[in-house]
Amino acid sequence: MDVPSDVIKKIKNSNDILLLVHPKPDGDAIGSIVAMGKGLKKLGKNVDYFVDSNIEPKLNIFDEIKYFNKDIQDHYNTVITLDASTPDYVVTPENMPSYEDLVVIDHHKSNEKFGDYNFVEITGACGELVYLILKELGVELDSEMEEALFTALSSDTGSFQFSNTTKQTHEIAAELYHKDTNFAPLSKRLHSLKNKDQLALYAHAINSMKSFDDGEIVFLELPYDVIEEHGGINNLTDDISNIGTNLDSSKVSVLIKEQEPDKFRISIRSKSPYDIDVSKVAVKFGGGGHFRAAGASFEGSIEDLEKKLLEELRKEIK
Repeated sequence: MDVPSDVIKKIKNSNDILLLVHPKPDGDAIGSIVAMGKGLKKLGKNVDYFVDSNIEPKLNIFDEIKYFNKDIQDHYNTVITLDASTPDYVVTPENMPSYEDLVVIDHHKSNEKFGDYNFVEITGACGELVYLILKELGVELDSEMEEALFTALSSDTGSFQFSNTTKQTHEIAAELYHKDTNFAPLSKRLHSLKNKDQLALYAHAINSMKSFDDGEIVFLELPYDVIEEHGGINNLTDDISNIGTNLDSSKVSVLIKEQEPDKFRISIRSKSPYDIDVSKVAVKFGGGGHFRAAGASFEGSIEDLEKKLLEELRKEIK
């Protein structure tokens, strides 16, 4: 996979760069933006970040995060969005600075290449694309960048379990070990370690499980008051969205999170070997994502949301 030459040229010719990602950034978003930002700084670029402050505690481990949301300028040569499939799904400053060009770096199937320059490829993680860009630019990775990229790859592939994992994913992961970095503690932190409140949220999600159509469709719900009782939205780990796929009969699982009263975020998952493209369902709710992992937002009653979701999921399963 080659990085578009115009993307490389644009980055090389930009001195002032602002990096952006999607709301409530996951491991792929945080890993990608940290590695990209540090890499561009190594090239002598002035790099600023604007990132949603809702960062999971397990991801708040990179020294570079201390530079997030500091000293946003009035103008940039280039704005780069990472791991965001639509322009509406990018967190921006309230007073968005002016800029000359937008570069989009993303790996979602639903991305419509909304930038002036685009590097959009369906890969296991956006971090794969960031790695290829940094390699093309001749940037030498330091240990924090390696850990950031490993976080990106491992997070979005479910520790290399999901069907989006490819030969390239493993090849890049292998290259990240070139300094004999021990990623075992990081893997444990990303995928296993949880605080007491996070385990309570897990338990509530499991106890809320509803199944439909002989268990082929599974819904799990986290009401607003439960989320607030157990540490708020920052305590919601990504892997909680995958719980329903562990049910042996399930083909599709949905986690419904009430982020504010009557305002929901839905995470939809399908599993192999079933040929179910959940990104098509997410798009109908104004969202997007991957073939087997997608998300969207909804405002209204939980009853109305469940009814509409069931209708669309049944269509896609058929």
